[in-house]
Amino acid sequence: MPIYYDLVRRLDPQKTGEPQPFYPQAKAQGTIGLKELLVDMGTKVDEATLLRTLTALRGAVCKELMRGRRVHIEGWGTFFVRLEGRLVDDPEEIHAQSISVADITFQPEKDFVHACRQGKIVRDDNGFAASKPCTLDEQLSLLAKHFAQESELTASKFKDLTGLIGGKAYEALDALVEKGYLLRKGRRAATHYVRTDKPLE
Repeated sequence: MPIYYDLVRRLDPQKTGEPQPFYPQAKAQGTIGLKELLVDMGTKVDEATLLRTLTALRGAVCKELMRGRRVHIEGWGTFFVRLEGRLVDDPEEIHAQSISVADITFQPEKDFVHACRQGKIVRDDNGFAASKPCTLDEQLSLLAKHFAQESELTASKFKDLTGLIGGKAYEALDALVEKGYLLRKGRRAATHYVRTDKPLE
């Protein structure tokens, strides 16, 4: 199976109103779990044993990351902690209590990346131009149901909810932010949205 991609319009953080350029984004073709991986591997290790091993490994990696170490796993890559805190002009204005772990970052080894580059890349025929229509009223109704259960919204979840694809989804999210229904938070891969006080219905 090839890697399918769609063309996605970049966000307009400066709110210039100018059309932003497109960039390619891989489209996930579903998610597989341990059972499927074991079939692909052709291994004789049973799922329970592998799960116990992975759980123990995760605990060990987490323990070392909390000790401030980077963790390198041969053949895979390196895990390390990324911190976040408010911006300050004077180092004395911020203390450890207001700094937190933002994310755990994985930096793959070059050989691992090279191995993954051997796949074929194909344009998704159901890409940018094939988004299903979803009116503003429909979007607001779907968002109201979503936020009744969740406190945050990601672009990926918004696409699942509305059926909008690629650039169409990001244009709709930009419009919802502009109209005051959503507030954008985070940056890059950590970008997400929360609702404002403006009623969704």
